[in-house]
Amino acid sequence: MADFFGVLLLFFLVAGDRVPDVNEPHYWTKASHFWNPDFGQGDLFLASGNAHWLFYVTLGSLTMILPMTAAVWVGRGVLWLLLAWGWTWMMRGIWSSQGQACRYPWVGTLTAAGWLAGMFWGHLAGEWVLGGAEAKVAAYGFLFAAFGYFFRQRWTVGWLCLGVAGAFHIVVRGWGFISSIVLSYLLADCNRRGMSDWLSKHGKGAMLAMAGLLVGILPPLVADWGMPKELTTQAAYIQVYKRLGHHLAPTLMNPVRWQSHLELLLIAIGLVVAVARFSLPQRVAAQGSEVGSKTAKPLLFPGILWGVRWMLGLAIFGLSLALLGCLVDLGALQGFWTQESSARILKYYWFRWNDVAIPIWVATA
Repeated sequence: MADFFGVLLLFFLVAGDRVPDVNEPHYWTKASHFWNPDFGQGDLFLASGNAHWLFYVTLGSLTMILPMTAAVWVGRGVLWLLLAWGWTWMMRGIWSSQGQACRYPWVGTLTAAGWLAGMFWGHLAGEWVLGGAEAKVAAYGFLFAAFGYFFRQRWTVGWLCLGVAGAFHIVVRGWGFISSIVLSYLLADCNRRGMSDWLSKHGKGAMLAMAGLLVGILPPLVADWGMPKELTTQAAYIQVYKRLGHHLAPTLMNPVRWQSHLELLLIAIGLVVAVARFSLPQRVAAQGSEVGSKTAKPLLFPGILWGVRWMLGLAIFGLSLALLGCLVDLGALQGFWTQESSARILKYYWFRWNDVAIPIWVATA
């Protein structure tokens, strides 16, 4: 409990700025319009599609009972509580052993400080998690909680949390879901049954997560439904190369950001070597969150705690996505395809997961 409040206090000290903070004017005016169409009537942005429908339905309802500033502060409090719980649950799950409590009392607070520092100074594409009250903060809170349940071998509950994350924010949950599918197989104790063994353990939960994916993806799909391809392509081009290039297009990202992220990446690689060098052999993993039978043969990173391997896998997955995004953008620069074609791919935030996952690995290691 003390660790949870330590994380919560850290979040308040880092993000407790005056209202409004980043993205809050967009989310909260739209939430107010969602509940009261007379608010901002005629505004094109407020009348546009509700891509983050669940946020407006839940936290957005605060605008009906509280003044806007008070509603935002209450929303921040709820989201920081959720994020602090998810982070603490996740980190303490890594070092929990066979149902026993974590032996390290401040592991959540200390790793949260390292994670936030890594994102603040080492990000490439401007991604943040802790800041203004918006949908992706809720999504990350449930995503971290899902990983905490995975580390405790409570698979179905973990996948359910992933589904809720997707209902709040499809991009955050989309990359988190894909990485979880890949890692839950590669890091599992796969025996000769292979996929059938994975389905028996994860299939039911993964189906629940897919339901959440549908809730999150339907609103943006409906918003584009029936629109001419030329119009949606133009919108993607404006989003990627005009409005949000610092998030989405590597050729438009600040050189200073490339330098700082390379420094973080070198630290991450050094920690991979250090963890591999100084971790005890297989019995260390057996004392932690290792899953499956004694005859298990993990496909990746044997000999390291299962939760630590998961975090390293997330970092590798995030870096791989970022490298693919770079290839897509560079291909347009070299004339292999048009920027419009690249924009239709890059609009899905190929660098977001990299900015979050590598600092998580550094903090964990």
